[in-house]
Amino acid sequence: GLNKKDEHKFLLLVITGRKEKIYAGNGDKLQLIVSNNIAHIQRDLPEQVGNFTDATTIKETRLKKFLLDIEQKLPQILNHYPLPLFVMAPKKTMGYFQKITKHNNNITGFAHGNFEHATESELIKALEPQLNDWHIIKEKHMMNYLKIAEDNLNLTTGIHDVWLRSTRKHKQLLIVEKDFYCPAFV
Repeated sequence: GLNKKDEHKFLLLVITGRKEKIYAGNGDKLQLIVSNNIAHIQRDLPEQVGNFTDATTIKETRLKKFLLDIEQKLPQILNHYPLPLFVMAPKKTMGYFQKITKHNNNITGFAHGNFEHATESELIKALEPQLNDWHIIKEKHMMNYLKIAEDNLNLTTGIHDVWLRSTRKHKQLLIVEKDFYCPAFV
C-alpha cells in the first residue's frame, strides 16, 4: 500500500565461470541463500576422447550444463522470494543464460562483469546505479509479474471480473492504479 514502508528487497543471482550464488538483498545488505559450485557438474559430463575434444568446447559444455542446473532450481527460489531479480555475470555467460532461461520475465536488471572474487559490498556497489531508481525497479517488477500472470492465464482485469474472482477466494495480488475510484454497492 501507499502507507507501507518501501523496503528495497531484491534477489541477486551472481554467476561466475565456476560458481553460482544467490543473495536476498535488503537495502545495502546481502544474505547468501544459495551457493553452488560447477565441480558437481563435471562428474556428469562424458569423458574427453583422446585429443579430439578441445578444452574450450569442454569448458563451454560444462558452463552450459551448469547454467541449465541453475535454471532448473530458479523457480523454487522465485516462489519463495517473489522479489525483483538481478543477474550479475560476465557478458558471454549472461548471453548463454538468457538463451537458456525461461525466466526472462522475472529478471529486473543485469550487471555485466566478473564478480568471482567480489565482496558483498562490492556487489552492492556494482548494483547501486540500478538500485538508486527503486520506483522504476518496483514498477518493472510489477509489470513482469503481470506479464507472467497473463502468460499463465492467471490475470483478471476489469472491476467486475476482479470483484467476482476475489469473492471466490481466487485472489493473490491486487494492483490498482493510484487514485482509483469506483462507487460500490453493498
